[in-house]
Amino acid sequence: MFAGMALALALWVISTTIWSLAAFAFVYGVFYGGWVAVLPAVVMDQFGGRNVSGIIGVLYTSVAFGTLIGPSAVGFAFDLSHSYTLPILASAGANIIAAVIVAATSSKPAGRRLISH
Repeated sequence: MFAGMALALALWVISTTIWSLAAFAFVYGVFYGGWVAVLPAVVMDQFGGRNVSGIIGVLYTSVAFGTLIGPSAVGFAFDLSHSYTLPILASAGANIIAAVIVAATSSKPAGRRLISH
C-alpha cells in the first residue's frame, strides 16, 4: 500500500499531461482509498476487539495533525522554491520509509490470520 502511494507520487512528479495526472489520481486513489477503507478491519485483526475504538481514534487523530500541518508546510516549501516537487518527493520518501518499516516488522505472512483468545 505505501509502495503504491509512493509510485503514484512519483507519477505526479513527472506528469505533464492530463492523462498522466489522471493516472496519478487513479493509482493514488486506489492505494490510499483502499487503505482508509480497510483500516478498521486491520486494526481489529491486529489488536482484537478490546479497545479497538480507542486505537482507531488515536490513528485518525494522528492523521488530523498531518492534515492540519501539511498544507501550510507545503505552501511554505512552495513559497521558497516555487515548485511542489520537494514536498511531493518528501511524501514519496515517507511512504517508502513506511513500506520498509511495515516489511521489517511483519512477523506473519500476508493472508488469513487466526485470532486466538
